[in-house]
Amino acid sequence: MKRNNKLCKLHGTRSVLIVLLAFLMVFMTACGDGSDVSEEEDQDYGPILPADGQVVDIDGCLSDFTTNDLDGNEVDESIFADYDYTVIDIWGTYCDPCIAAMPDNEALYQKWKDKGVGFVGIVIDVQDEDMAPDPEQVKTAKLIEEEQGTTYPCLQMSKEWDPLISQVMAIPCYLVVDSKGEPVTNLIIAARDQSDWEEAFDALLAE
Repeated sequence: MKRNNKLCKLHGTRSVLIVLLAFLMVFMTACGDGSDVSEEEDQDYGPILPADGQVVDIDGCLSDFTTNDLDGNEVDESIFADYDYTVIDIWGTYCDPCIAAMPDNEALYQKWKDKGVGFVGIVIDVQDEDMAPDPEQVKTAKLIEEEQGTTYPCLQMSKEWDPLISQVMAIPCYLVVDSKGEPVTNLIIAARDQSDWEEAFDALLAE
């Protein structure tokens, strides 16, 4: 399958992200209706695993946090403890490329969860600016999960995640963390081929 590495700009997230939109307008057009989708479908966004060994600095914000899943259940950093590595999928309900990537994410999750690799989604637009859940947006996100057949958990945003989210310039965006929530990659922009993910998983698990 040909990789679809289109992107969506961010909206509907915390006010800290608003300043990022000016940068996005430089290389992206005004997702859901197609107006927020980058036309750079064939752009190469680089490897999943950084060749220089450098990883994104998020000030430990995924190693100590509390938030809720889409059903309102409290979740903390222990969500990563059952796996050697977890792929975090940062997505929005308005983002068609994010939604299109979800079945492939689920296929990878089903294939690799017993080998030590998990998946967790972070939905950026199911809360208001005070971080209170928006019932209609949560309902939309859960419907998308059902339609796309995803079974890995998806989380609401946490106030502690500003060091991460402030660096997300477009979605879908991914990050791989270890069992303690520490990053082992840079931010990974755009969906990737399943073969690229599997090559990265093999390399990580071989360490």
